[in-house]
Amino acid sequence: MRSNIPKGCEDFDFKEALQFIVDEEEENVEDDHIEDGDGEDNDEESDEEDNGEDNDGEDNEEQFIEELELDENATSFTFNNHIFEITVCALHPHRKMAITTDGEDRVFLWDTVHAQVVQTVLFHRDKIIYLEFCHDGTYLAIGYIDGELFVFKVLPPPVSQPEDCIPHSVHLQKVWQKSTSLLVWLRWHHTAYVLFAGDYTGEVFIFDIQNCDVKLLPREDETSKNGQISHDGKKLLLSYDSKIKLFDIETYKVLWVVKTNTLHKAIACSKYHATYISGGFDGQVNFFNDTGIHGIAQVNGDILFFAFSPSSHSKLVAVCSYLYEESGTRSQITVWDCTTHSLCTSFYIPSRENILCMEWISDYVLLTSTISGDFIAYNLQSASKILTLKGDGVPIYFFKYKKNEHIILTALDNGHAKICEVPMQLITYLMN
Repeated sequence: MRSNIPKGCEDFDFKEALQFIVDEEEENVEDDHIEDGDGEDNDEESDEEDNGEDNDGEDNEEQFIEELELDENATSFTFNNHIFEITVCALHPHRKMAITTDGEDRVFLWDTVHAQVVQTVLFHRDKIIYLEFCHDGTYLAIGYIDGELFVFKVLPPPVSQPEDCIPHSVHLQKVWQKSTSLLVWLRWHHTAYVLFAGDYTGEVFIFDIQNCDVKLLPREDETSKNGQISHDGKKLLLSYDSKIKLFDIETYKVLWVVKTNTLHKAIACSKYHATYISGGFDGQVNFFNDTGIHGIAQVNGDILFFAFSPSSHSKLVAVCSYLYEESGTRSQITVWDCTTHSLCTSFYIPSRENILCMEWISDYVLLTSTISGDFIAYNLQSASKILTLKGDGVPIYFFKYKKNEHIILTALDNGHAKICEVPMQLITYLMN
């Protein structure tokens, strides 16, 4: 895979970029340091990688990668109470509970230790498109495609019952309900009990759950395709059919609007910085800040996913795009510096390993689920595969990774949800 890194990217110091500090007063200094760096040393390392296989460091890396190539089944256990394809799933942030739905009308709350059903929610018969706990797990939101929204309070177990006792007697209590037009997306605020929703008519709602307050953003005459909340929780990044908009929630004003050539449904906000990104079917990547667009890049194919680096000292973002060729479809991963808009890493994925979902889980490691039903972890610094967890051949369209328990919840189209334990080799690798 290393051979797929484009010319001009071999000298990029990935580790140095991850140490990039976002202090605005030091940005220019840091940019110079990234560009200049240890140029001669990097050139020598690149020559060794390109011209031979005798590089001791790379041999050691390849040996470790080979050790992590496991053929063991990644499944810890399977939850098979659903009949149809599981479309949405979520993990409680601190309790050993998961919630899944097959998209029709049934929602199961179940424990992730014994796969026992704790509670079943069945009262509104339409397709569920959103299912998520709020930041601290106090509330659960359920959104239906017809615009019905429900919020449940996650009740704590009785005082006489230990936290880890399963099953509990009662868990979910409906505390809130609203109706909109056909729902497109729904998001929790990441520090408050506030829901954001967008519908097909172009309306965007802000629901304050605890105060039962509703606000409506200025309407656009086109569908609201996606919405994401900024790192400080004060702004809302919105995608429409032909534009991207940043809205200030506190001042209730539009900060900027940028027109796009095609639909840019893929949008993302950095978790730590005022950095925003969008991408569409034209392969164009737009970089934004609070004042508007400040950079453009181009990738091959249709842009499907973004994943920002989880490091607070980094302004790197991974982009997954699909290339449709005569020989078939394949994925490409590119990593970009959001400050300089420069390409850091690029590599292609074989069609049998096409990516359906991805998450950047440590400084260098990108975890992906594939069309072949496997989990594959990549080292983005070396553009190499470090681990394959074999599944049962069923495509994994969606997954949730719970870092504090080292487990992965998967949603499969055969009606099964699976809890996968992350192998100790990968945990050790992530901690190093």
